[in-house]
Amino acid sequence: MKYRTLTKYVIRRHVAPFALAFVVLLILFVLDQLLHIVDAVLESGLPFLTVIAFFGYSFSWMAALAVPMAVLISVLMVFTRMSESNEIVAMKAAGIGPLRVMGGPILVGAALSLVMVWFNNEVIPDAVHRARLILTAIHRARPAITLKGREGMFIDDFPGYRLRVDRVRLDAPSPMAPYEGSRVDGVVLYELDPAGRRSPSIVTAKWGTVEIWGEGEEMRLILHQGELHRADPEDQSRYLRTSFEKQVIYVTDPKRKSDKKRVKRQSDWRNDRELSSAAMRKRVEGHEEHIRQARERIAKLNENTELGDRQKKREREHQERLIKRKQRIINAYLVEIHKKYSIATACLAFVLLGVPLGMRVRRGSTALSVTLSLFCFVMYWMALSGGEQLADRGVMVPWIAMWMANAIIGSVGLLLLFQVTSGWSIWRLLDRLPRIPWGREQDQYQQEDS
Repeated sequence: MKYRTLTKYVIRRHVAPFALAFVVLLILFVLDQLLHIVDAVLESGLPFLTVIAFFGYSFSWMAALAVPMAVLISVLMVFTRMSESNEIVAMKAAGIGPLRVMGGPILVGAALSLVMVWFNNEVIPDAVHRARLILTAIHRARPAITLKGREGMFIDDFPGYRLRVDRVRLDAPSPMAPYEGSRVDGVVLYELDPAGRRSPSIVTAKWGTVEIWGEGEEMRLILHQGELHRADPEDQSRYLRTSFEKQVIYVTDPKRKSDKKRVKRQSDWRNDRELSSAAMRKRVEGHEEHIRQARERIAKLNENTELGDRQKKREREHQERLIKRKQRIINAYLVEIHKKYSIATACLAFVLLGVPLGMRVRRGSTALSVTLSLFCFVMYWMALSGGEQLADRGVMVPWIAMWMANAIIGSVGLLLLFQVTSGWSIWRLLDRLPRIPWGREQDQYQQEDS
């Protein structure tokens, strides 16, 4: 009964620090990434609910990183305070060892790991996929957004036209209002003749708006305070210049109409970050089958007497390149599969590290706990990212690369736990090693020998 009471007491002390750390970390992640997409989304004039959904989908993966970090911060904060207030000493005096004390955090860490495995496999892939579809729809149905960042350049994204604008504002009447158009300043539009029988017409305007009709296959330019420059169709030697206050130009993109089915197919396609582990394993099996077939073709080349040596060499090189390409794709999928599980189980690894580390830090504060947590997580992330790069290049086996960081964190935690429970210290072991004479001690030994 007393152990059950102790477990509940320790777990309750973790709730508030974990919740606070999780919220703060999530806010920091959001603020860090928000600046990269705020111009393209908030200023795109999308409905308010769509913007909120896009941000929710985009930032879902941050929860997968915030949870392990929050676990480490909360564990360090709780056990540092318990060690500082001599609660750990009192428990030892009552015959309660560190293993009994950390039983509750280990159970919670294992439960969180299971939850994050489900979250990384079921929630994040769909969320990332939906965010990509929204962003693709923005760029497909809002061509003015693609102009942002290319002011002052001639672009030929619209068939039969070359367009240059000095500034794109992407304004909407209000965040809650539907999209009505994007204002552009300093417009220069070349209307080309596909047949090449006449000179292009040039339209300049002080400002205008870009509006979308249908499903993005038709665009309307409403230009204001401009001029039209063109050669006379009946006499090419004559030059015509016409001023206008308002001019409406319709641009139809036949490719957009034909791409509707392609867009539907693209909505079903997913990359590795948008797939669950089971779906990626199916793709891995398909690529492994291609590799097996390629190796069979290479083996049959030696038996084929109809092909010459040059043709055999060319075919062998082609199959070898195919095998390398497929193997790189397989490595990328395997890295993503193991990453989903390794990041999830980092919750348990950080508990194993945080509990004995917090017990050893007898005097500390919240700032110290956060600093230690950030240092440990940075080291963990560096090992994880480095392993991912090595695995993608084929230098390291994917499962070793992705689980290496967890193994290091867990091993260090078990070593610290052994020191806390047994009182053993690595410095005592070093003191027992034979000392190597240096400096004056070495000279003294030499004099004694002489």
